[in-house]
Amino acid sequence: MLPRTTRRTVLSGTRSLVALSAAAALLVAAPVAYAAQSATPKAGSTAAKTGASAAPACTVSVHPSSNVNAVVANSAAGAVICFAPGTYRLTSALSPRPDQTLRGGPGVVLSGTRRVNNWVASGKLFEAHGHLPAPYSGAGVCERANSTSCQLAEDLFVNGHPLRRVDSLAAVTAGTYYADYSANEIAVASRPARNTAEIGTTRTAINSGSPGVTIDHFQVQGFASIAQQGAIVVGPSWTVEHCNVRYNHGVGIMIAGGDHAKLIKNYVHDNGQLGVGQWRSQHTVIRNNTIRHNNIDGFWKADWESGGIKLTYSSATITHNTVKSNLGVGVWADVQDDGVTISHNTILNNAADGVRYEISYNGKIVDNVVRHNALGMGRGGGTSLYSGAGIDINTSSDITISGNTLRGNLNGISTQLRNRGSGPKGAFTLAHVQVTGNFVDLSRGGASSGMVENVGDPQAMQQNDIVFQNNTYVLAHAGQPSFSVAGRNVSWQGWQANGQDTSGRTLIS
Repeated sequence: MLPRTTRRTVLSGTRSLVALSAAAALLVAAPVAYAAQSATPKAGSTAAKTGASAAPACTVSVHPSSNVNAVVANSAAGAVICFAPGTYRLTSALSPRPDQTLRGGPGVVLSGTRRVNNWVASGKLFEAHGHLPAPYSGAGVCERANSTSCQLAEDLFVNGHPLRRVDSLAAVTAGTYYADYSANEIAVASRPARNTAEIGTTRTAINSGSPGVTIDHFQVQGFASIAQQGAIVVGPSWTVEHCNVRYNHGVGIMIAGGDHAKLIKNYVHDNGQLGVGQWRSQHTVIRNNTIRHNNIDGFWKADWESGGIKLTYSSATITHNTVKSNLGVGVWADVQDDGVTISHNTILNNAADGVRYEISYNGKIVDNVVRHNALGMGRGGGTSLYSGAGIDINTSSDITISGNTLRGNLNGISTQLRNRGSGPKGAFTLAHVQVTGNFVDLSRGGASSGMVENVGDPQAMQQNDIVFQNNTYVLAHAGQPSFSVAGRNVSWQGWQANGQDTSGRTLIS
């Protein structure tokens, strides 16, 4: 609803009416609500008395001094392995067996870093030798044109905070670093105090093809996961819950071949590329998570797999999450996803589209709050419906968009028809898209909603069953040309004259 002090005029046809835990060791905790809760009920509680919701008892215990990889590998299938508080510096990924539970708790940190203390002066800089792998090329397109620095996964931390990688020694200033892989040297502007500098060296924290694994209450940070790969790699029927996943280079949590996996109540933030990724995984659930401020390592915000959540070749239910302030797309279904429901989420302040559904099928985008997205796309950005929107449907079919509230986005709802090749159902197209019952604020200057195409067939939009009905729009003034009919901007009256939103209405702000 608009503020009570706002004057409203309703236009319908020709009628008008007035109308975010505390962390240990490597990094300080982020200032957002994450609290690792004990999995064991308190004495005297209802759960303790009845056992109705008590977690399974620990069958194995480990401590930071344990050979934790060996303990996990040698414990029985179905074991409940409980981690004592402390920092576990992993040099290789934990590989749980079928149906095992790995249970952490307050102060349990899985770290992918090692300390860097061998700093020596070199001119005005300080350098440390021997902490980098051999030179390599990684995946990814960086936000900075002609840069490949985002592809390099060994991030440097000082006093618990990531430094920003630069492309040359000459560019090193306070708060930045340069990594010369050929010389195996890291350079910073000032000498870090002993035991305050650390570098990510281990690629992955947890990775196993075993089914039925539960990962519960861990802080997972500092892993040198390369682009498109995760610090936690989730397999079939896994549950990952109550984890704080941050400061990993690539993807925080990656579901890969993880049919029926569940991510519940995790805080996934400040990862280098993407918060949550999903690849070739069906019927997953991503629920009640906070996914915030990902892509801190500078991948291309407008169009290369950076930001909050991205799925490919998958199906999922994504519901009741907060997806906020990611430097890329908020929630992105791309490339042959089939059956993704995005519902009841709060999606705000993401640099690119709030929701993007691209060359995919059978999507439902319902009852979300989508605010202030696509306002910071950077390189390659623009202002047209082709560029970004609160909700952006790109050459996809059988889509329902209903009951969403959109305010302050670059554009409102964009439906795009482009030449995008073919998939398992033939040529990708924009078809059978129903946009109904949404509240779309277009009063921001230049914002629009509607349909655009670059295939040279303006009539295809109507012929392909692209229907907007019963939506409410907020306009700055009655004649505002905020509606696009195959790329031609028209007023509200022109929009209705093209058969769209004949049962809709507008509010004048």
